[in-house]
Amino acid sequence: MGQEQVGIAGVTIQDMSGGLNSNILSTEIEDRDGTDAENVYYFDGFLKKMFGITRVNDQLEGAGGSEKVNGIHDFQMRDATQHLVVILEDAIYNRSGTTWADITGALTISDAKHQLITFNDIVIATNLSDDPIKWTGTGNAAALGGSPPKGQWLTSFNGRVCIGNAKVGASPFPARVYYSDLDLPESWDTTDDFWEFEADDGQFITGILPLGQRLIVYKSDSIGVVSGYGLTSWTVDRSFKKGVGCISGYTLKSARIFVQGVMKEVHIFLGEDGLYAFDGSEVIRLSDKAKDFLKSQNTSRFPNAVGSYYKPLDQYYCFFSSSGSSQNDAGLIYDTRKGGIWPLDNINANYAAIVENSTTDIDELHVGSNDSIVYRFDEAEESIEFTTELITNGSMEADANWTDFGSPTTNERSATQARNGSFSRRAVTDAVNEGFYQDITTVVGQRYRVWAHIWVASGDARLAKQDTDGSDAVNGTTQSAAAFTRDSIDFTATETTSRIIFESVGTAVSEFFVDDVSSRRIDIDGFWDSKWFDLGDSQEVKILRELIMFAKTEGDFNVQARVRRDFSTGSGSSSNFNLQESGAIYGTGVYGTGVYGGQTQRFDDLESIAQNEFRFIQVRFRNQSAAQPFEIEKFIIDAKPIGRRWVHNAA
Repeated sequence: MGQEQVGIAGVTIQDMSGGLNSNILSTEIEDRDGTDAENVYYFDGFLKKMFGITRVNDQLEGAGGSEKVNGIHDFQMRDATQHLVVILEDAIYNRSGTTWADITGALTISDAKHQLITFNDIVIATNLSDDPIKWTGTGNAAALGGSPPKGQWLTSFNGRVCIGNAKVGASPFPARVYYSDLDLPESWDTTDDFWEFEADDGQFITGILPLGQRLIVYKSDSIGVVSGYGLTSWTVDRSFKKGVGCISGYTLKSARIFVQGVMKEVHIFLGEDGLYAFDGSEVIRLSDKAKDFLKSQNTSRFPNAVGSYYKPLDQYYCFFSSSGSSQNDAGLIYDTRKGGIWPLDNINANYAAIVENSTTDIDELHVGSNDSIVYRFDEAEESIEFTTELITNGSMEADANWTDFGSPTTNERSATQARNGSFSRRAVTDAVNEGFYQDITTVVGQRYRVWAHIWVASGDARLAKQDTDGSDAVNGTTQSAAAFTRDSIDFTATETTSRIIFESVGTAVSEFFVDDVSSRRIDIDGFWDSKWFDLGDSQEVKILRELIMFAKTEGDFNVQARVRRDFSTGSGSSSNFNLQESGAIYGTGVYGTGVYGGQTQRFDDLESIAQNEFRFIQVRFRNQSAAQPFEIEKFIIDAKPIGRRWVHNAA
């Protein structure tokens, strides 16, 4: 008999930029990769929980509206005037400053996604069903002149407007790209001025976009190229690349990627089997590590996917439908610098576009929902609103769903005032704290937001939330203006039923109207699972002596660390790291001033949460509650043997 001393095992991970890798054995992936992740991303040396969103508008068709946003465009004119143009299923809206206006005019709009461009100080929009649309920045939108073709795809190239997958009259030409006369968007010759791309291959054009001095024309299984400037100088390669293409032109965006530290200007797009980039010469697969993740989505709806490139963080966003869904409720971020794929859930994005902030001139990612709302992704926001609407009849168009709160003199549907539609809800009170309410279903510990618009004819009124027994009250701002004023409240649910109230406040005899009420859960739940680290010798009894995490000080928030061993699918062992500075060193403290690597950092430790014979170990970081942010720089696993094992040595 003899003894064998087994050494110390440990892991230090300073780079978590790899994103999801679900296609290789979980022990063989790179240390920077994760086996699972959701609503997190990596930037500037930190694994970060996903940031939130801000509403750009209330529902354009009124609360409870179900019209999809089918187009968003940042229309910047030569005189520096900026408009946000939004297309719904049957209407076009313009926002100038903070004012929204319906500019549909006499047009009939079909329910289909649009593509929009700015050309010679007009905005042009197309879909395959309607004649192309123009808007000059004043008055109403109108049909584009010059008898252009209808078409699904729209861009400009070398001074001409181009329309692909087209119709001329009632005749479809799915393999053609038509182009206007030079600098004349309302002058078209549909008899001669087009390029046709292999009309007999059974495929239609799925996207068109310039790259450098060439126009790239995509089909689902091929890529064509046009170069040149005039009718006699066009060069057309109708099958530049075969075997790969773009399945949704709404995902086709200009971007930059970094390959071995070298920047390339490319197109990024969704293909039939994943995410690709095209640099004008070669096609680059971007999503190999996430093939299984993408296969698990509703791939039949990939032609409805949308995408956008967010330059400030070098991120490409793609939104698509999860398995069984008929809406774009899932998505991913592709990190164009580090190459990581970061899955997103709880999405509601029928359209996506970049809009320049008029104050900072910084690009901002906007998405249009399936219920007539435009949202802006906001790095300063920690909440999200893509979840299911909780209020019934928030538009007040039905005379239902709102119950007397106290004993008001009147609680009725009214046509006297209406913000959208024909009706609001009217209350007349003869005592304070009277009005009407609706109970919504909530989850204890989750955060919610309520929005409403209140018009006060006399006295005062406010939005409030209470539990059903009157406790845990959260009150909005007391309103007294004779105009619809928007207010909102946030609350954390303490019961499974929360009561949303509109009531008089300080004036007993009050009359008020309420319209466009909405409530949604706003939490973001984010997590990251590491690879399975091999610590050696499965028969050795080990103790996980420390798990040390370095993170930014965020405030009184907790990150939950979970450790599992030897491919267990159970809950493992968990402990919480608090991200608020304090005086202690261990458990909840900060070492010294918490400064590490030039940043304000947090570090904590976790004692003895695994003690057994094991070889493989995995770590998960997750927000303890969905309302809490985190930014993690690195972590250290310190595992050591706590004894010796006896080994029989043969003579």
